[in-house]
Amino acid sequence: MLARTLVLTLPTVLLAAAAVAQTVDTTTSGNSTAFNPAISLNALFLGHYLDGPDPGHADDGHDHAHDHGAPPPEGFSAQEIELRFTSDIDAYARADATLAFHGEHIHFEEAYADLLTLPAGLGLRAGQMFAPISRENILHTHNLPFVQRSLGQVTLFGEGWSSPGAQLSWLSSLPFYAEFRAAALDASHTEWFGSDKDGGIAGVGQILTMFDLSESTTLGLIGGGAIANNSLDDQSTVGSAGIDLRWKPARRTIYRGLRLNAEYLWAERNGAEPEADVDVRHPEQLQGLTTLCQFQFARRWWVSGRYDWLDP
Repeated sequence: MLARTLVLTLPTVLLAAAAVAQTVDTTTSGNSTAFNPAISLNALFLGHYLDGPDPGHADDGHDHAHDHGAPPPEGFSAQEIELRFTSDIDAYARADATLAFHGEHIHFEEAYADLLTLPAGLGLRAGQMFAPISRENILHTHNLPFVQRSLGQVTLFGEGWSSPGAQLSWLSSLPFYAEFRAAALDASHTEWFGSDKDGGIAGVGQILTMFDLSESTTLGLIGGGAIANNSLDDQSTVGSAGIDLRWKPARRTIYRGLRLNAEYLWAERNGAEPEADVDVRHPEQLQGLTTLCQFQFARRWWVSGRYDWLDP
């Protein structure tokens, strides 16, 4: 079966919340005041054609279109319409909210506040947020380099692990860029932890580094992990490790570029099945790898390729 997908993207549009916005100073990030937030809109539309049976609609009448990264049904559809509000509450805090529309479902992907003036390079975030578990998980759909998320990401977290909680970050004073993040997030409804009990808390940690290899080349390293109780009265763990190499010639920055990226995920879910003896454990393990290559050959043109591997 051969599937062809056409992607139509509506570019980000910044909208003023009121006419007086023209008289309000804003930063380059689009921030505004507490009562006059900056508003942006992103929309992704898909056109999908299949030359074989539609895997999204089985004979049993059940719609499997969104199971395990399966393609959407044939035809045109709105993959995501995202409305984002950003506002400077005051000199010490900023608020950000992202409302996402997926077909018939509407929900807040993120809605949090950041404290900006903590000492010693510290930052505090509280609210609904993407878990800092992997590089891909913290990206919104329109920021992805491809139409769909990687197989490992979809299997573990669906379209992204976003939960209420709090996150503490620290930007170090090392001679290279290094940021450390630690978060406590709700894990009662995630794909992998899958707890059917309210109040499940996951501990999440992440390290991001960036090194300048030359005037044109940078190397980024990222690692993360999470642990939480699961529905089998035991624990589940997830880990990630990634590398990101980017090249941008100093004299042709807007015309040439190369990016090589790889991210490895592994996960383990421990616990006894309901029918089994409580002392018998049946750990479930999963590992996956996604690799990406992007080459820019003109000012507005890129060619990209991706390879995913998932076991089992």
